[in-house]
Amino acid sequence: AKGSFPSSFTYQWQRLVLGAWVSVPETPGKFEGTNTAVMTIRNADFVDEGQYRCLINSLCTQTAATAFVGVDTNPAQV
Repeated sequence: AKGSFPSSFTYQWQRLVLGAWVSVPETPGKFEGTNTAVMTIRNADFVDEGQYRCLINSLCTQTAATAFVGVDTNPAQV
């Protein structure tokens, strides 16, 4: 027997704003990949700090992975 399992997942990055999850808009040069498994925040600043999550949807379920993003504008010198 052979079965087929669709490997189609959808992703949506969100940010916690005043207690509510808000979708992060795709913003070239700032927030890139907001509908992919990996989102990039370019030129991050303190206003970008906070809770983010990635909603992952498939045919059968929805799950989320949450992370806190912190910004250090004075990185250590190596």
